[in-house]
This record gives sequence, structure tokens and C-alpha cells, in this order.
Amino acid sequence: MMTVPLKRSSILVCDRQLRFGGVWTRSLTWAPCRVARTSAARSCPELLSSSRTSPLCDVIRALSRNLLTTMADHAAGREEPDQKQEAAPFPRHSSQVDILEKGEVFFFYRPKIETEDPSSVDDVQRMYMVLKPERSKEREEIKQSHESGKEAVKEHGSNDESKDKPADAEKQIKDTKEEASTNKEDKSQNSPKRAAPDVEKGTHGGEGEERVNVEKQDLLRFIILGRKVLPDVSRRTRPYWCFVDLVTTKIEQIKAALGPEEYGTKTRGERHLPAARAAGEGIYCILQHKRNRQPHTHLIYRLELPKSGKPHDPQEELQIKEEGSFIIQVKNPNQPAPPNIGLGNKRKATYPAYLQSNMGHYRFVAADPCDYLNFEGCEFILISASDDVEKELGVHLDVEHDEECSVLLSTLGRKAPLNVKPVLEGKWA
Repeated sequence: MMTVPLKRSSILVCDRQLRFGGVWTRSLTWAPCRVARTSAARSCPELLSSSRTSPLCDVIRALSRNLLTTMADHAAGREEPDQKQEAAPFPRHSSQVDILEKGEVFFFYRPKIETEDPSSVDDVQRMYMVLKPERSKEREEIKQSHESGKEAVKEHGSNDESKDKPADAEKQIKDTKEEASTNKEDKSQNSPKRAAPDVEKGTHGGEGEERVNVEKQDLLRFIILGRKVLPDVSRRTRPYWCFVDLVTTKIEQIKAALGPEEYGTKTRGERHLPAARAAGEGIYCILQHKRNRQPHTHLIYRLELPKSGKPHDPQEELQIKEEGSFIIQVKNPNQPAPPNIGLGNKRKATYPAYLQSNMGHYRFVAADPCDYLNFEGCEFILISASDDVEKELGVHLDVEHDEECSVLLSTLGRKAPLNVKPVLEGKWA
């Protein structure tokens, strides 16, 4: 803003609106008093009447009253009708970020085997997150082929031998320890120790590609978190490892993944794994953040359910805050993983050329584009960033705390096998 020294014979004139105290105005000019008396009076009838009958001091008083009125309106947030701005679209964000994707996010937890009434995080076996990108016109998502990964197995069915054993499937972090005949090269790849059932039965990660019209179809990503709780966004923590377990357009497959399971073991006979419980529903955004260094991506969210003011015992122990921001980085499947972490080689995603070439020789890259998350076996890490999204990124997420507008309840329902008591009442179930 340019500062101009005020002369005794000049006053500040604007065509439509007068501002005071360093607030910028439109069409500011400096003019002699005789010009100001006519130009300013055109937009101020009060000034016009006084300027004809009053000396210069009365003109200044009238101008001051107009300035004070304008300042009061500005302080109260009132504007002229022609200056009202349109409501900002969801979400409101600063110029430092570019929104890559937005949609609905759901959090779930599964109790331990034979535990029907969990009362603390010690009774939790695994935590899940489901991302559902927003429907929009003229927008297509590129995902894995429906003939690959778990999506193909669930779509075409499986025999008894290939039926998932969830208790072990939850531990897909680890793969089979190679037998004595396995070569040293395979062992040097940090192959995890335990085998996931889908790897044993020959299921591979997502591969191929196809386009999904998200205006007509729901795209759902079923994600398994490496720990039983979310990273604590109120402080810096170590990276949390996660992976995409299922990508589908069929809600029935998500329901099956969250449902109860019965399976047999040689030592303990039949075992029962309870159904997952809904722990939270909200909105999320994946955005690119530009700040003094190479751009990176954030996954941010804000809860809609459970409502504020209700107990949040499960959410507090699972560290599902009302809102949070995480730095998200996708792992390059062609680069080695840290010891004892990561999926087996067969279960890793096989990205199309345009995604794989974007990774180069880096071990981790930003989740840009978000198509990486549309492939089963996509491994990524979450790093806690902040529990105040608006302060950190200048982004405000508008939510509705209304059960009738719940996407979770309208999609998955309130009835068994899914237990929705934690998300509606904020209590363990």
C-alpha cells in the first residue's frame, strides 16, 4: 500500500466508499478541497447538503461521521450489497495448498478373537480406515483392474481352502519365512516372517488399470493401519505404516471385510473373530502443501460423528481426534523396506508405468496423484503433523453433525453385523 503525505489543502476522496485506518479503498485520489467538496458529496447526500450551507469545518465533520460509520460497519463485518462475497466452496483453503482429492472417511476397529465386549484399546486387534472419494461430474479415477488382487477373489468367489483367515490376514505385514531351498537374494529383501493367507493362496497385489466414473460408482479403499491407534497429531511421532488391503466399487465387499469370521485351527479348534465396530465418520482431503521446500502431501480429516458433547472414550484411546493432519508418503515397491516391515513381494502393488516412473529411485514419494491409493498392496506412511488444520494449512473443513445425513449409516446400515454404537454414542461396544 502506498503512503502519501497529507497536505493541508487536500483531503482523501473515493468514488464509492471511504475507509480509515490503513484499510484499502477503491479509486483513491488526492484533490484540492474545492474538488473534494463536489466529488465526495456525490456519494454522500449528507455531505452534499452540508457543503452548500456550512463552512469547511462542517464539511470535515460530515466526512468524519461518514468515515466512522464505515469503520463501524467494517468492524462488524457488514458490507455493502454490491460488495458481498459468495460463500466459499468446501473446503476453504489458502493459496499455499492445492486440493488433490476430497471425500468421506470412516474409522473402524476390530476386537480381539473371542472378545465380544471390548472395554479398552487393549481389547482391540486391528484398526481400519475406509476412504470414499467424493462423487463429481466429468471426473474419472484410475484404479487397478477388477481381475487382480482381493477384488478378483471376492468377486469370483473362492473355495474353502482359499477362504481368508482374518486373524492371520490382519498380520499381512509379515510374509512366510523362506524355506531352506530359498536363495539368499530373496532373504536379503527383508522378507517378513509370517505368511498372510492370501499370499499362500497365490493372491497378488493390484495390477493393470481401468477407469471408474466416480459420478456413477462409489470407489472404496479399505486400508489397514499398522498399529491399533492413529498417530497422535498433537505431537511428533514416528511414522505409522499402512497399506491398502482392498479397492472396490462394491459396498458388499467392504461389508464382508468388516464382518465376523469363523475359522478353524489345529490346536484350538474353531475360532471366532468379532465384526468390526464403527468408531468415526467425517470428511477428508488429500492436498499438496507448498512451503519453502519440495511440495509434500497431507491427509487431513475432520469428524462429523460422534457428535461433539458426547462421550468419546473409544475415540480418545484410539487417538481419533476431532480433526487431524498427517503427512502421507507412498512407498516405492521397487525399493527395499526397513527390516521386518512391509508386505511380501507377491502382495505389493504393481503400478502402471506413469505412476512407477514418477517414483524414480526414491524410497518414498508424495501421494500425488492420489491414484497410488487405488491399487491393492499400496504401502504408505502417515506422519503426525498437527491437530489444528486451519492454523497449520489455512484450511477449514465444514462438517454436519447430523445422523440423518450420515453416509456411513446410509451405506453400511445400523444393523448387525456392523456395530455402530461407538460412532453414535461414543462408548465401547
